[in-house]
Amino acid sequence: MIYIAIIIALSFVAITLGISGFTKYIRPGLNQMKKDVLRLRSASISAAANLIPLKHDEIELLSSRVDLKSLGNRFRKTKSGFLNSIYNEPMVAFTIKRYLGNNRRKIIYARTTTDEFVFIQKKNTVQLYLNGNPFGKLENDNLYFLKDNKRIAWIEGDRGQSRPLYTPNKKLALINPNIQLNDSSSRTFQFVGDLNPSEQKILLSVVVFKLLENE
Repeated sequence: MIYIAIIIALSFVAITLGISGFTKYIRPGLNQMKKDVLRLRSASISAAANLIPLKHDEIELLSSRVDLKSLGNRFRKTKSGFLNSIYNEPMVAFTIKRYLGNNRRKIIYARTTTDEFVFIQKKNTVQLYLNGNPFGKLENDNLYFLKDNKRIAWIEGDRGQSRPLYTPNKKLALINPNIQLNDSSSRTFQFVGDLNPSEQKILLSVVVFKLLENE
């Protein structure tokens, strides 16, 4: 009788641990998602070696097409690929990890030759980490500083029209209305202003997320 009770108890523990391991992928905590970022970073090292430097003149050539492949298993779905120039030159390498369930939890890891962008999405909140440091959060078409919730940048205008991207001091760029058409010959931008390095990072933070948010 005691032997049977022990077997039942051990079976219950095994089932509980199994459920716990499964729900980790359905409802991952922020710490688990940060660990997954490290795995995505390691997996992206070889892809980053193929990138061209993303300077001002090259940013204007960024295509709106998302070139990706899907790698999935029963617990998670992962996509990786590149954002290319209109000449099919790889400019941004990315990996997207989506978790099971209807909670919209996912990680977007993207990198250029010089910068790393990590977007951690939990429901309607998207936290941005820039080069390994907490930087901001994205809500709708707005980018805010994490530390003081001050708005850094925002997109104005209606979808289906050319939309300007602003900071408090200037217009950074004009985004094409067909950004979601996934056409390799279609430019992401109609216009890119004369940007300093910080403004360039802000521009890429917003636009890379907009290009990949629905993947």
